[in-house]
Amino acid sequence: MLYTEAAQGSIKVIGMLVLLVWAYASVGGVQQGHGDLRALKEEVGGLKAIGHRGYTNMPKFGWGKPAGLPGNAPSR
Repeated sequence: MLYTEAAQGSIKVIGMLVLLVWAYASVGGVQQGHGDLRALKEEVGGLKAIGHRGYTNMPKFGWGKPAGLPGNAPSR
């Protein structure tokens, strides 16, 4: 039984590595792919209002009403 679990795990790891290589190859490599994501920073629409700072950065803490709405004064 342990051998089948190890085999399934190996197949999953190999499959994920193949998908990773394929995805980066599809976008022109690691540098090109991440650069393209950085370029999309300004094309997120209303997501900026809830803390989105780009696809390569962590969002600003806080989910809810965007600053400037009544009852939601900006913190200092």
